[in-house]
Amino acid sequence: MSAYANGAQIGATYAFGTNPPIGFAGIGQTGFAGKSVAGIQWNYWALSTVLRPVIIQQPVSQAVAVGDAYTNTVSAIADANGGPLSYRWFNNYVPIDGATNTTLIINPVSAGDAGTNYYVVVTNAYGAVTSAMASLTVLPGVITNDPPSQLTSPDGSLVLTFAVSNFDGSANCPSIA
Repeated sequence: MSAYANGAQIGATYAFGTNPPIGFAGIGQTGFAGKSVAGIQWNYWALSTVLRPVIIQQPVSQAVAVGDAYTNTVSAIADANGGPLSYRWFNNYVPIDGATNTTLIINPVSAGDAGTNYYVVVTNAYGAVTSAMASLTVLPGVITNDPPSQLTSPDGSLVLTFAVSNFDGSANCPSIA
């Protein structure tokens, strides 16, 4: 930091190893480095704390059955002076058509939607930030019609009765205790 009068430096140049105390330079001041303040051009520096967006909720990996809806959400914050946040979702490094909101919805999910590289880029006037990758595991479709609850052998001597309970549609069936 230096002071100048009529284009010539007056006083020493000061370098700070840490941030100096910030005061009101020039207000009520009558001298600087032993010189009169008359003719001194005061230059003020502004410290900026503007931020690129910061993602506070990352997208998460999920397993979804074929035909069901896949929904993933991101939340971000940023300095208000940076303007509105913009969102752009990608799959395998390719932008997804129309996916420009905080929430990505694919409905219905097909086997072709499976991928390990779903992510979103959030931008504002100060820059961009990329979310973590989220994978989508597409599960085979669930049975949509009622299976037979009973099977009978051709001669009628054996009858098998079936009951399905506590099945959530996931690939992991509950264990029998």
